[in-house]
This record gives sequence, structure tokens and C-alpha cells, in this order.
Amino acid sequence: MANRGESIPILVDYEMEPCSTESSIISFRSRKNSQSTVVPSTTLTWSDICVRPSLKSKQKSQVESGLDYLQRSISHEEGKKVKIPPRRGFILKDVFGIAEPGEILALMGASGAGKTTLLNVLTMRNLADLEVSGSIQINGRPISRTRLRQISAYCQQDEMFIPTLTVKEHLSFMAALKMGKTHSSKEQKRRVQAALNDLELDKCKDTVIGNPLYEKSLSGGERKRLSFASEILTSPPILFCDEPTSGLDSFMAKQVVQILKRLAHRKRMTIIFTIHQPASQVYSVFDKLCLMAEGRVVFTGPTSLAETLFDEWGFPLPMNFNPADHYISTLAIKYSNEGLCRSRVNKLCDNFLACSRGKEVLELCDGGTDDRRSTVSSYYGAEDRTGYKATYPQQLSVLLRRSFKGITREPELFKFRLIETLLVGLIIGSVYFQTPVNQSTITNINGLLYTSVTNMNFMYQFEAVNFFCLELPIFMREHHSGLYRVDAYFLAKNLAELPQYLIFPFSFCTLVYWMSGLDKSLGAYAIYSLIGVLVANIGVSFSYFISCVFGSVRLSMALLPMFVVPLTTFGGFYVNTDTIPVYFLPLRYISYFNYAFETMTINEWSRVDHIGGCRANSTGHCYENGEDVIASLSYNESNLPRNLFVMVAMIVILRTLAFSALYIRAWRHK
Repeated sequence: MANRGESIPILVDYEMEPCSTESSIISFRSRKNSQSTVVPSTTLTWSDICVRPSLKSKQKSQVESGLDYLQRSISHEEGKKVKIPPRRGFILKDVFGIAEPGEILALMGASGAGKTTLLNVLTMRNLADLEVSGSIQINGRPISRTRLRQISAYCQQDEMFIPTLTVKEHLSFMAALKMGKTHSSKEQKRRVQAALNDLELDKCKDTVIGNPLYEKSLSGGERKRLSFASEILTSPPILFCDEPTSGLDSFMAKQVVQILKRLAHRKRMTIIFTIHQPASQVYSVFDKLCLMAEGRVVFTGPTSLAETLFDEWGFPLPMNFNPADHYISTLAIKYSNEGLCRSRVNKLCDNFLACSRGKEVLELCDGGTDDRRSTVSSYYGAEDRTGYKATYPQQLSVLLRRSFKGITREPELFKFRLIETLLVGLIIGSVYFQTPVNQSTITNINGLLYTSVTNMNFMYQFEAVNFFCLELPIFMREHHSGLYRVDAYFLAKNLAELPQYLIFPFSFCTLVYWMSGLDKSLGAYAIYSLIGVLVANIGVSFSYFISCVFGSVRLSMALLPMFVVPLTTFGGFYVNTDTIPVYFLPLRYISYFNYAFETMTINEWSRVDHIGGCRANSTGHCYENGEDVIASLSYNESNLPRNLFVMVAMIVILRTLAFSALYIRAWRHK
């Protein structure tokens, strides 16, 4: 092992030796004879882990100077001469530890102790802008990030699910995405049922997950257990959990930790999780404890030994007192006496390094293990460098079925949106009911056409932002976990939502067209409906693009009108296109309202041979026929095919831009 304080790069290894034939047979038999698959014994060790921010030297010196000044000020005000240990800028310093199979290890400490950072280092996630050094080994062998992802699972603090799926459906989709390449459908179903049994979810397997923010759903404990079930489908030897008891009462928290312990014991899993300050009944369930403070290890080992050592160090556990509360209180940094508190923490860390348990753990981290070095490699096969456990067709199929189920599982919402569409169409149709063609109604008909265009855009544009942004965090998490490709998700989402953006606009156009008394020919009706469908899908495509760029519902909703409303001004109804200033011409050419309104105008007025109502003594301009109306708007009948092509191209371009933005967002998130 390197000297304490010496920085070494994290060791990685991209190849692992195959295990012996005998160990393969034993592993196979244990899996075959158990409904709950027993995984290969896996010991995780880490040593000399150091983490600090990747700040520029100037910024770093400014931060340290500010902290030193604050410390000196506090000491001066108290009138005490306190020797304050210098802050070295490390988030983690010389951290070491071991997690063994069949046990749960709790990483415990106050806020800022470094437990979450350590979990991120062990999982090799969320390490942007950090300098990391040290050694991480599995069964005594260095391990690569790809291999670690293959043999471990990670349950994050916040559960994210598609709310319209049932528990069993969610697990079935997860199984297909996580085991599509290597396991049959029958084996996937067996794994799903085993997970339901192991996590005590069988009774609620047909319950819709729901969203706790706005509808009745699974309880907090059931959601936590479902999160665990999603991760143990592949029977990973290692399970990492970030704050698994967060947001739960002490009873539910104890149940969750007991389930983790049962998983560790039954499956011989190595389970590591962070926890802040558990209740005493939760603490009593722990097998091992890694206590952290100020980025260092204060203690790691059996919980019973922690009490003994703290007693030896002069901090005995009071009678009838929660051990977790006692340790957190002992290691707390009080700003009124910060220097002494830091000195005490550093002394306790040094005491642990000097005691027999500390030396034993350091020796285990150095020596590794012997006979289990290659078991994991044999159990999972060769390292899959593609990172995906399902083929592209499998990913697309699963995501498409999941998206369709999410849409069809809410028939009330579908009915409401259809009723909304028909109601708006009924109102507009009533306003323009059977409008005759004469000089006084030309403006009315043009207003009807432009109202149709704008309604088709805004009726679906904002709801598309809402639905897409709400599902975006789920996509980011699942893609980051290597479940599927960006293009598979985006294509499935587009295909699943396409039918509703064909049905709703077509229904609106049909109702408005025949109520308002526009041209009676089927050809004119077909073009009018086609334009309505195209405008709706351009608007939705624009929403996808904005959502992928900005990522949040609030920001996207706020900025979308800023981009879209100016385009309505240059749609040809409010301002004649020939009078638009030259510096605004680009907005005219990118305004899809302009192409849609021109096409609808040509489609309607090119079929009108005569417009009545022109009086001899009239002082205003008289339009002889529809061609005069088209000309007055500076439109050209020959532009109709071009406009249709441009609108289709806009859908393709906007969705391509949306996909590119989503791809970049996903890439930056890794």
C-alpha cells in the first residue's frame, strides 16, 4: 500500500481470468437449485482514496484563504489560541475499507462527511470536476468501470418510474432491457417473479405505481423495494444504495434495511449503502459500519466493535442512547469551536489507523483475497464493451411497448384531450358557421384559416413540453445506467406518440371544416386536414427540441412562447409578407405559420371563381375572384407543393435537432 497521503491513480483492469471448471460447476449448481439466485462471492476493497476539486490554482488559493481567515476570526473572537489544522482542500483523504459478501455495510456520517463522495468513487459515477486517486479492487484484482457496471447495481436515492405501469410490468420491461441478449423470455419471467418474492412485492404486483405527487400510488416503502427489485433482476454480486431510508419513518426504514440484509445473506451479495443518522432500531440491523468524518475514516468494522473502540478513546456510549446519535454528535464540527472539533476528529482517525482493527483492514486491502479472484468473470462472461445488455431491436421494441402502454393506460386523459379538441373545434365552427363567400366575409374566412393554423400549433405544443420534460429524468437515469441507446428511446417515443398527433388534429380539422362551410370538394378538405396535421406535428417537434435543449418544464414553458410567438407575426395574416422589412425576412422564411397559412389560403381561394357583393358605388377594393384574394396577400399558387415539402422538412429537421440536443445532454451527463 502507498504511504498515507501519497496520491496514486485509481487502478483499473480490462481483463479478468476465467475461473476453474470446478468453481464454474459449483456456481451453476447453486444457481440451479435456488429460486433466489446465489451470486459469486465478491469482496470489494478500496485504499488510499483521495478526492479533491479540480479548481484552478487561483480559485483554490482564494477559497483556502477565505477559510483560513474565517477560522482565525472565530478563534480571535473567543480569545483562545487554538492551533487550527490547515485545510488541504481534500473531500476524501486516504480513505480505505472493505465490504464482504453476505453482509451489509453502512457508510455513515454527518452531512459533508464524504460518504456520498465515497459511494460515487466506488461506483465510478458523478466524478466530473474531481481529481480522484487510489485503488479499488474486486477479489484482489483491479477493476475497470465497464466491468464494475456489469457486476454491480446502483439504487439512487430518488425513485423514478413510469407512473402508469404496474409493478410487474415495470420489472418485466427492466428484465427485457437488462437481460435481452443473454437470457430467454422464460428466464426473464422467472427472475421477475423471484424479485417480487424476495422484495415482498407479490401482493402489489398488479398495482399501478402512480406518482406520489398527484395521485394515489405505492407507499414509500413499496417504492423503495421496487427500486431494489429493479436492480437485483440480474443478480449482481454488489449492490450500492444511496440513502435507501430517506423519506421513510423509522418502521419503514427498518423494514427496508432488513430486506437488504436478507438479500445479502440469502444471495451472498455485497451490499453497501449510505445513511445519515439512523434510528437505533435501524442501526441494530447493520452488519458492518464505516463511520466517516471530514473526509476520513473514523472506524470501519462490526458495529459492536465501534462501541468498544469509542469507549477506549474516551467517548463511551451513554446508557439507553442511540449509538448513531452518539457517534455523529462526537464527530460534529461546531463552528463555535471548529478548531478543537477538527483536531478531535483527526485524532480519532489516527487512533483507528493505529489500532489492531485499522491495521487489519489495511492489510486486507493490501493483500486482497485468494481463491475468488476469477469467479465473477466466469459468472458474467467476457466484458461487454458495447455497454448495452439488449440488442437495438430489443431496446426499440421494449421502449415502444412501454410508451404505448403509458399512453393507453390513461384513457381518461386521452378522452379529455379528445373532448378538448372537439370542444374548441365546435366553438370555432360555431363562430364561423356556414360562412358565405362575399366581399364582407373575405376577412372572416382568412381569419378562420389563420385561427385553424394557430390552434393546431398551440393546442398540443405546451402539453408536449410537459409530457416530454417529465419523462426526461427517467430517460437520463436509465440511459446512464446503460439500459438503452438514445436513438432507440427517441424513436420509440416519437412512434408511440404519433397516433394521437394524427387523430386529434384530424378530428379538429374535420369538425371545423364542415361546420364553417369551406369548399365542399374532398380534395380541398384533404389538403386542409393535411396542413392541420403537419402544423400540429411541427409544433410538437418544436416542443421536443426546446425540451431537449433546456431540460426542465418550467424553463421550457417560459421560453417556448419567446421563440414561437414572433413566428406568428410573420405568418402572413397580421403583416403582408411583401412589406416585411429586409432585416426580418429570415423570420418569415422560418415561420411555419407562413407556409401553412399560404397553403390553406391557396387551397381555399383558388377554387373560388367569383366573389359577389361588389357594389358599383363601393369605395373599397373589390375582389373579383379567389385569385385576387391570394394576390392581395402576396401569395403565389405555384408555392403550394413547395410549402408542403418545406413543412415536412421542418418536422424532420426539428426532430433531428431535438435528437441531437438529447444526445448531447445524455453525453454530458455521463
